[in-house]
Amino acid sequence: MPKGISHKIEETLREELGELGENIFQKQCKQIGTIPSELDIEDLDELADNIYESVRFFMGVEKAKVVKEGIRKYELLNRLKKLKEDTNEIKERKRYNLLMEIGEISLTIGEIEEAVSYFEDMVDISQELEEDEKVVDALELLAKAHLAKGDHSKAEELAEEAHRLAEKKNYQEGEGKALRRKGEVAWRRGEFDEAIKHFNTGLDIFQRQDNVEESASLHKNLGDVYGEKENYEVSLDHYEKSVKMFEETGFQHEQVVLLMNMGVIYSLKKDWEKAAEYYDQSQQLSDEYEFPNTRAWSLFNLGEAYTYLEEYTNAEEVLRESLSLLKKQHDPFGKAGVQMKYGELLREKGNYEKAEEYFEESIETLREIEVPRYLADSLHELGNTQKELGKEEKAKENIREAIEIYDSLGLEDRKEVGEEDLEDIEVGD
Repeated sequence: MPKGISHKIEETLREELGELGENIFQKQCKQIGTIPSELDIEDLDELADNIYESVRFFMGVEKAKVVKEGIRKYELLNRLKKLKEDTNEIKERKRYNLLMEIGEISLTIGEIEEAVSYFEDMVDISQELEEDEKVVDALELLAKAHLAKGDHSKAEELAEEAHRLAEKKNYQEGEGKALRRKGEVAWRRGEFDEAIKHFNTGLDIFQRQDNVEESASLHKNLGDVYGEKENYEVSLDHYEKSVKMFEETGFQHEQVVLLMNMGVIYSLKKDWEKAAEYYDQSQQLSDEYEFPNTRAWSLFNLGEAYTYLEEYTNAEEVLRESLSLLKKQHDPFGKAGVQMKYGELLREKGNYEKAEEYFEESIETLREIEVPRYLADSLHELGNTQKELGKEEKAKENIREAIEIYDSLGLEDRKEVGEEDLEDIEVGD
């Protein structure tokens, strides 16, 4: 076993699961008849499968997949190292495929700089082999990694290069993927019409090829962009098509996320009954397919819909379940969001003391993870709650801090609302 891999696997599990991860690692090493210090590279596949099942039991499929991919990466890196020792054309093709796998795993587990490096190596190998389709695929993946980094200019440059080469070589699949990537860059920049043009052109290509998976992804992209353009009916139409395609191809996670997205669109339309219907579908399927984090967010949104429908008992029940799941998933951002939403619910019910507690907990978490936009919202909500409790000085202090953050972020509408609320308190004094 390459030096240090056992320690790295244990570290990966500890980072993802804390003490539970260490316990699972020790137990599953024993299960396959070894101890961590004596792990062999040939043990990794079996170890990864066993750890996957343990993590799935405790934390659900989403977390289990991330952990398993992290372990698989070490086995793939060992294979890559062996191929580097003796190069020929066949081995270079194998290296290319391994680099693709390792790079995509690195993206999945958030190691973006490493992913960039692996995809750059793919570009080099494919150019040396003079295989244009491989060059296109490598460039498109490299664009994806730079987009994940937030480097939109580099991502656009690479996607454009991939698109030109794919068109020149009449490589239809590569052309469709490059167009999708170009659309994502335009979307991130807020160039919605440009994004729609690229997504639709890519969709036409994949539909002609009967590529259901890629067509489903592009329908989702179009639904996202039309949603941001506030063209809700067109957004829902694309989401509906995408849901059916992902269901047909067995992509369960994509299916439940899209159902939640459809709920969001109905929320934006203020159709809270329809929103609740889709959030409930999403949370039920997430429970069935063992996606606890997605279920937690669906329940969070369902709680908001129930609050607007004044179904306070149902709202409190689903928010409590969402908060419990997010704590188990070690998702501080989600936890803070639910705490804030719980505070809003309790304030609607007139329970100001308990609402104040939840807003304060949310603020504490948001300060720790440094999310100023939502910190400002929680401070604002806390201030309005403290006003109802007669704590005017604290209320003014918190709303003033919220106003300062809104001002620093350029959120003029939110700043104006805060200033109006602050003025109401000061006039009341």
